[in-house]
Amino acid sequence: MKKILLPIMSAVLLAACSGQENTDTANPEEASAPPEFETDGMTLKQLEETLHPGTDLDTYGMEVQALVQQGRINIQEKVQLSDDGKSHADIIAAKDGFLAVVNDGNQVTHTEKFDTADAARTYLDQEH
Repeated sequence: MKKILLPIMSAVLLAACSGQENTDTANPEEASAPPEFETDGMTLKQLEETLHPGTDLDTYGMEVQALVQQGRINIQEKVQLSDDGKSHADIIAAKDGFLAVVNDGNQVTHTEKFDTADAARTYLDQEH
């Protein structure tokens, strides 16, 4: 009796498993839509320690590019802060929030932490 039930149960389990739809790829448009922030990389604290005020713009650019390529951060948005195009800010997504990194065209001048990218945008619009 056991010899007969084992193949039947195996067939039932195999049929049940193969009939399940994979919801992760069921709708390709949803799967490719980026979330507001999602990264397996750095926390805000780690990001602030790496991208700190006083860092020259060339060094900052190289560090950010390397972190993006490694998948540790995502640049959510670049915001121009001056009419001459020199001063701008990057809104960077971390594991636990967003960091606005402001520069004057020569170096990082300051950073600010936010819970959402919208809050960072609002701050940058009001302060600069």
